[in-house]
Amino acid sequence: MGRAAIHCLQILAAVILLQALLFISTTSCIAELEHPPLPLSASPSLSRHIVPRDPTTSLADPVAATASPANQDDGDDDEDALDDSDEEATPTTTTTASPPSTSSPPPLETNVTGTNYTVRLNCDESYGEFCEKVRGAAVDAVRELINVVKFDNDNITVQLNYTSFCEKECANDTLGWGAPASQFIMLPGDPIDTDYLYPQILAKQFEQRTSEWADHDVYVEINHDAYMSAVDYDAAEEAGWNGTGVPPRGKYWFKDEGPILDYQIDMTYIVLHEILHGVGIISSWGAYFIENSPLHQLIRQLIGDLFEEEELRLVTPSPSSTVLYGAGPVFITGFQRNMLFDKYLNVDYTNLNETNRVSLKDFGLDMLNFCVQDNDAFIVNFVRKFLTEENISRQSAQLYGAFAIAGTVTFDFPLSSSNKSIFNTNSYLNETYRRMTLLTGDSINNGPPEHFSASNNRPDMMISHLSGEYASTPDFIMTDSFRTGATLPQLIDSVYNDTPIVSYTEELANGTIVTHVYRSPIGPGILRMLGSMGYSTVLKRTNYNTTLDDSKSSENDSKDEKSCRLNRSYSRRRNSNSSAAVLLAPSRGIFMLPVILSLLLPLLYY
Repeated sequence: MGRAAIHCLQILAAVILLQALLFISTTSCIAELEHPPLPLSASPSLSRHIVPRDPTTSLADPVAATASPANQDDGDDDEDALDDSDEEATPTTTTTASPPSTSSPPPLETNVTGTNYTVRLNCDESYGEFCEKVRGAAVDAVRELINVVKFDNDNITVQLNYTSFCEKECANDTLGWGAPASQFIMLPGDPIDTDYLYPQILAKQFEQRTSEWADHDVYVEINHDAYMSAVDYDAAEEAGWNGTGVPPRGKYWFKDEGPILDYQIDMTYIVLHEILHGVGIISSWGAYFIENSPLHQLIRQLIGDLFEEEELRLVTPSPSSTVLYGAGPVFITGFQRNMLFDKYLNVDYTNLNETNRVSLKDFGLDMLNFCVQDNDAFIVNFVRKFLTEENISRQSAQLYGAFAIAGTVTFDFPLSSSNKSIFNTNSYLNETYRRMTLLTGDSINNGPPEHFSASNNRPDMMISHLSGEYASTPDFIMTDSFRTGATLPQLIDSVYNDTPIVSYTEELANGTIVTHVYRSPIGPGILRMLGSMGYSTVLKRTNYNTTLDDSKSSENDSKDEKSCRLNRSYSRRRNSNSSAAVLLAPSRGIFMLPVILSLLLPLLYY
């Protein structure tokens, strides 16, 4: 036997021994390494009628927004403007205390149930009556949603955690984030598109025969540190604060307070923004391999400067990763299905004096077909393999360049001739809302990374907000900066006063037809986005009936076979389908496994 062969066998034996030793060591540490499942996950088991994302991602990555001052008139405080839902039956409220936490005072859990909705609030009981203010703002936000979006087959449940982000990592300029509790791959049938992931609340409207639902549909976290960062303690004491509980006049304004101050943001405004991310205004496209992303950090720890930074400037859907032994997402087999929101996105950019148009719908399907297995799925080999696929890697690099330019990505509304859509019958809506421009450019290219916990990161170059050009329009609520110094009713008045009147009709239970004027904080463009995705809205009524197409079952099964599941002969200790869910083990000894393998694998396989 040659010396080279003996050398290779020695290396192979060392790797096997290391894996065995590390497996034993991680078995005793598994309780420490395994964090509780994120509330953004769906059940990994399968259903006969509907297939959850398996395993689901937390990329419903947090989409956070910060505040910016707005130039506007200081109108009179209209505290009653949000109380137009008084006709609704008084919601029932139950309050219980959850078991004490070792890291913080026990949260106060409050459930509020009304017509077509439930709001669950977790709030530190040391905040006292302040939690009731948060609860009221959350209920008002959900009511604004159900006033214009019709959940005919199942009520919406929103889980709101009001907490200190400093328990994870201090980020006082981050107000909050929101995401779907889970996303599902649906069975084929009209009008379902099986190529995309459906947010849970929309999936529930189409399909009720499954036990796989998470116990809430939308997950929102709001940062208490941001509120406290704006408190003037001297002014609070002058206002009567006795030094206990939460001081008044922080960053958030509540409707039972006096006039809003110029630095405050209406809490209902913030919660509604995050809920809209949770019902589906969220993209899976991002830069998962560049600096500040968790995958980039892992690559650098493993192989140093093997790849140039320029090579890693890629925009892709969420990678499908597998975590072994709780040590990090070592293996990536491909990319996941896109969010339903991504189906309608197009990119226009100039390259070599030519204007190029890329449908993220089409390119996303191309990316879904890129699949590697076995040793090619090791993270370093995956990146190397992807870069050799010239067509898709070049397109991903071009998308990175396009996302760095303002105004390049649009949400294009599908053509429809339905008379049930007021967007077809109202000339103003028809001309104004043919597409919406998303936020791209410096705001998403050079912004600071958003980090919420050891296992929840937002990748760079995310496109889940509207362009800043909508800040003074009825669609202001989904821009990336919150306007300060005005209540939500005041903002609604300011943006609708200069726009044409939009009317719609509603048939009451007794058959009476009532005409309403549309003045919702959820602007017509945002509502049309939701309607395009399949929601029934007051401006485009649809039914949620589906006709299952058995003829497409084999096609769907074929797609599942291409789902790039990692074929390994040994068991996995932890699974994750999202590069945003990265767990770096606290033990250096355990984390050395992928480091050692990264040094030895090239010798064994190349």
